[in-house]
Amino acid sequence: MKIVFPFLLLTLLLIAALILQDLVAPAFFLGQAQLFFVPIVFCFGALVLPLFRALLFAFMTAIIEGLMVTHIDHGHIEIRLGWFIFFFMIWTVLLQWVSHLMDGVRWEIHALGSALCTATFLLGTFLLLAFGRGNFYLTPTTVSLIFIPSGVSLLLAPLCYAVLQFLLPPVKKQSAAPRHYSLS
Repeated sequence: MKIVFPFLLLTLLLIAALILQDLVAPAFFLGQAQLFFVPIVFCFGALVLPLFRALLFAFMTAIIEGLMVTHIDHGHIEIRLGWFIFFFMIWTVLLQWVSHLMDGVRWEIHALGSALCTATFLLGTFLLLAFGRGNFYLTPTTVSLIFIPSGVSLLLAPLCYAVLQFLLPPVKKQSAAPRHYSLS
């Protein structure tokens, strides 16, 4: 039960974040930018869970996000599900690696990871749609619709981390004892 509880709780939080993300209207004071909550929950799960469960969580996030975002135009799927799986798997490995380098889960890693994950997700989606449709128009509005949600993720991630660390405390990694080398 101790192994399953964090995964199930993160799954429920992921679904709640997806529902909240769809219910919150684009903020007029942020230039009509849509707010994204799924990368915040995803980054926390990718950091807190062990690698195998984090990869499973990434796969599940990719399937859920991919099915929610998929747009079919004249019988043609514009963004395939493989893009979402690849994207979330790469970010899981990257976040696990950075967490390992920093000796554990920290709120700074979560905040920066959430912002960068949101930015790369939106930029990658834009590039896939632009090249798939055969036109590439990068306007100031497009740039703001990519980077404003990333900035909001950067600001919301520490709050989310503070709340979620009480529900799912980050695993403290035991570091090996320091090695003392002698020249004798």
